[in-house]
Amino acid sequence: MDDAAQGQVQTGVLLKESLAAYQVHRKAGTKDEVAHLVRPKFLIPSEKADAGFPRFFAVLSKWKGQEKGRSSQLFYFPRLSPADRGRCLRSTRPT
Repeated sequence: MDDAAQGQVQTGVLLKESLAAYQVHRKAGTKDEVAHLVRPKFLIPSEKADAGFPRFFAVLSKWKGQEKGRSSQLFYFPRLSPADRGRCLRSTRPT
């Protein structure tokens, strides 16, 4: 995995957790399984043009092969300023 690329889409504790997991796999010489997420649903609140910041959006996705299940994985993307593209800050995993 490319740590710099991961930093472009994640931030905060989620990024630290991902980088730590990659480090474990590198040291063990194993390969991290790629997550195959499908059927994204974007949750974007309506906002006035001058609403200010912070803003946010979220995405619900299903794991490939589990599309018919009731659970989804939630990804939360805050935008703290106009220059912020909104990197994923939190993620939940279905059980």
